[in-house]
Amino acid sequence: MSINYKSTTDIVNLGSDKGGNLTYKELKRECVARGMPFDDVIGGDFPNLSHWLLNNMLKPKDDQNIIDFDNYTDKILISRGKGDLVHRSLRLSYLGPELDNEGEIIEKKPKVIKEKKAPRERTETGLFKGTKKAYVQELQSKGKTIEQVIIKVTRKFPDAKEKSIKIWFNKFKKANKK
Repeated sequence: MSINYKSTTDIVNLGSDKGGNLTYKELKRECVARGMPFDDVIGGDFPNLSHWLLNNMLKPKDDQNIIDFDNYTDKILISRGKGDLVHRSLRLSYLGPELDNEGEIIEKKPKVIKEKKAPRERTETGLFKGTKKAYVQELQSKGKTIEQVIIKVTRKFPDAKEKSIKIWFNKFKKANKK
């Protein structure tokens, strides 16, 4: 029976789908899956992890170790008061429910689908319909006097300012003369 020894080339080829160069996270995943002690993984840098992986390449992978490692690190962070650092995207396995600072499972709220508003219509001159300015233009084009326009606009829009109405009225009056 011949033993199939692995080399550093084989470790490099463990990397992503393209067959090359493990990232630090992928290297940690490979080491944990082959049974490296969790504290050694947490304290290990790239050379230490790759050396351990080279020596233990023939060990079978167990994906349950990765989930156990993620739960272990989450519990350590929560016990040290660093629960805000616990996040699903930081897990090696990307599995498991999201936990709060006390270690409780966070219930996800269903997404609320908002109704899209209809696009706002514009007048022939480019103003939005239903605005104070458009109403002033409409009344001015009908031939109303400035006093009548002020009364009608303030009735329809109580927050309208008389000064603004006068400015808009005079602007539209000049534009209609041309």
